[in-house]
Amino acid sequence: MKPIVLFVDDEPNILQGLRRNLRGMRGEWDMAFANGGAEALEYMQAARVDVVVSDMRMPGMDGARLLAEVAARQPHAIRFILSGQVGHDEAFRLIGTSHQFLAKPCDTEVLLASVKRALALRDLIADEGVQSLVSSLRELPTPPDIYDELVHELQLPEPAVHKVTEIVARDIALTTKVLQVAGSGYFGVGEKAASLLQAVARLGVERVRSLVLTHGIVARYEGPKVGGVDLDGLWAHSVTCGGLAQSIAKDAGLDDKAAENAFVAGLLHDIGALVLAANQPEKYEAIVAVSHCEDIARLEAERQALGASHARVGAYLVGLWGLPDIVVEAVAHHHTPCDCPGRGFDVVTAVHVAEGLTQAHEWTGPDEPLEKVLDFEYLAAVGVADRLSGWAELLTGMGQERDCA
Repeated sequence: MKPIVLFVDDEPNILQGLRRNLRGMRGEWDMAFANGGAEALEYMQAARVDVVVSDMRMPGMDGARLLAEVAARQPHAIRFILSGQVGHDEAFRLIGTSHQFLAKPCDTEVLLASVKRALALRDLIADEGVQSLVSSLRELPTPPDIYDELVHELQLPEPAVHKVTEIVARDIALTTKVLQVAGSGYFGVGEKAASLLQAVARLGVERVRSLVLTHGIVARYEGPKVGGVDLDGLWAHSVTCGGLAQSIAKDAGLDDKAAENAFVAGLLHDIGALVLAANQPEKYEAIVAVSHCEDIARLEAERQALGASHARVGAYLVGLWGLPDIVVEAVAHHHTPCDCPGRGFDVVTAVHVAEGLTQAHEWTGPDEPLEKVLDFEYLAAVGVADRLSGWAELLTGMGQERDCA
């Protein structure tokens, strides 16, 4: 069955232009066109839509209000806002209701690529309940110590951008949301930031303060476990993996942008596990129990229960929120880099190695057999299997630095 893409605007000539420019997609999508929010909701009463692309400024019901209704009625639907420059208050309303912002005038090829990408990512997950969980997600849990430290810094008379960035970089949820908002176009900053520091600087401390304190982009979470997952362990593992992936990327000769993407992807590689554990705790706790009792990999237990692994769930989320393609790929394939054939060493490889080395070290120390966690055939194919011992030393050095701090 072809996906249904619903386009909404209050100007008939714009809808006619979309019909004309997108007619080549009729073999791939079923398309519907609604003149305003009320007509869009009426259409949705009789049809299940997969994507909604809405103008922002429409009389009666604007795009933010429409997409909020879409999220409530059909939470699986992917939601795009298509608009010119929006005001400060409008931007904050859109962050909670839309997945991505497309700036007007929007080139047809950009629109096509954005919708195609979102649908391809959604197809990573077979279970519609999990699709709905990810597409309706507004916030993620963050550790109380990191949340409180960030709030303290943001409430100072003159918060420091570098300090705010350093705190954000220690948390999965904060990093994801800051990169989503900074690269979205909601505040007119549009182009993807080259680094987390640049993302914070572009947004500005005042917007970060408002996002955290007023609009609740993250949730302060208390408790050692959720859904059978040790949260402190998950956060510590993710931070270590991100730092190691960045170091490996630099050591292998990747440029600064790729190294920054390796850090972000390494930090976020287990975000899917966080999403599932925090939002379906009983189901995920059962998955963890099956993994332990039947001695099968967590990924296999996830596939049996959900039809998708935490890697795919995480990739769908970060892709839906507009993070760079290479970050999405690295999150999706951090356990299975062989699914990205015909490529040399890149960010996917760096994250796979960092995740495997970190996991092995956490289990029983640096002597844990790496065959359990690394794809040696893949690493040999890209010509880096003989560099693992040197990269393991980078991890040891990171641990020594923390001990001395």
